[in-house]
Amino acid sequence: MRRGRGWLIPMLISGPGIAPGRVDHATQSIDLTPTLLNHFGAPVSSQMQGQDLLDPEAEPRDVAMTEVHFGGLDGPSRFETAWGLPGHACQAVAFETGQRRFVHFASGHEPMLFDTQSDPGCQHNLAADEPDTVADMRQALLNHRMHVLG
Repeated sequence: MRRGRGWLIPMLISGPGIAPGRVDHATQSIDLTPTLLNHFGAPVSSQMQGQDLLDPEAEPRDVAMTEVHFGGLDGPSRFETAWGLPGHACQAVAFETGQRRFVHFASGHEPMLFDTQSDPGCQHNLAADEPDTVADMRQALLNHRMHVLG
């Protein structure tokens, strides 16, 4: 399901000691592990990349990043076939901040840039028309990755 920026993937955490609530800011799958570890009282390594979604003092994220692998598990995927590349080269990362989504491909394909407010379905690639924005988003993605990985 699409909702505003990014994808809305519903998740429900229920149990003793968990107060009812809702997280309406950008989250990532890496947030699940520290959330569960903190809830069960287990230590969370400082090397852990995510944040506890149940922590009322956690700073809301204004960016979202998703890495995608398009390679096939049981033979060549349609992307491997169409691009003529091995599975390890059929990877991408989508990075969103503000109303922009930037997609970088490991294959060397040209990046993609979308305005998620005016084009929520990401049908109109703006990368060729906005090279400065592409450069800024590439730098922001790199900075985010370096910050997340420590």
